Parts: sequence; C-alpha cells; structure tokens
Amino acid sequence: MKIISGNTGSAVAAIFGIIFIASIGVFVYFLFHENIIATPTVLPPSSPPAIKGVIEGKVTIGPICPVERIDRPCQVPPSTYTSRKIILYAKDGVTKLTEVALDGQGNFHIDVPPGIYVIDMTRNGIERITGLPQLVTITSGSIAQLTINIDTGIR
Repeated sequence: MKIISGNTGSAVAAIFGIIFIASIGVFVYFLFHENIIATPTVLPPSSPPAIKGVIEGKVTIGPICPVERIDRPCQVPPSTYTSRKIILYAKDGVTKLTEVALDGQGNFHIDVPPGIYVIDMTRNGIERITGLPQLVTITSGSIAQLTINIDTGIR
C-alpha cells in the first residue's frame, strides 16, 4: 500500500476547479445550443385592477359625565376614541379582514376592494352601540359613510 504524501488540499482544489470549469462549459453549450433557446411567451392583456372603494365614518361617544347639560357638554378625551377599533369582516361576518383604530376625533377610513363586508366595533363595558354590525356593499370607486353612536350608559 502506498501512502500519498504532500499537499492534498491543492489536489482537491484542482479537482474541484476542473469540475467547475467543466460545468461552466456544459452550461454555456446548453445556453447557446439552437434546440435549447426558449422563445418568449406573449400573454394576453389582463383586465385592469378594480378601483378600490372606501368605508369611512364618524363615531360619537356620550354621555361622558353624569348630568351632562346641553349648554355645557363634557368633552370626549381623544384616548376614549383611540382605544376603540372598527373591525372589518368578510361577508360571512366571521372572517376578520382587518381592524382600524379610530383617530382622536372618532373618525375612521378603510380602503377596500369592491365587495360585501360586515362592519363591527370592539365593545367596552355596558355601552350600547347603535348601527352595528352593519352590512356594507362597496363598488369600484364608491364611498360608504357610516355614523356610529355609542351610548356609555352614564346617567
């Protein structure tokens, strides 16, 4: 048995170099071989994407303090609005698509593709929310405006 001594790392590197160069040669051959060249496929024109619609609205919350007077309404703190979220469901009313927080004045805005949706809202405590859940149909470019009233139950 003969033991090979010397720099075996160089021999291994030389073997991998030969394999690499041979691989490139095969790749270049197949790339330019006349039977291998692919012809581009022309796809039929697609229809333009549907223009989204909008679901937007205003939420009112009140009363905020007991014995609220018409001439002296209690101001709703912005955090009272921002702690609540509008929930957008698919038509089935079960599949949640997204949640959107109200801004500090109780407004919300959701861009949606045309379709039928169910709008609802998170609830806090004993409050009653009128107008929800609500079924909304959006067509291309349409705007659905909702007014939602939350009665806090404070008397």
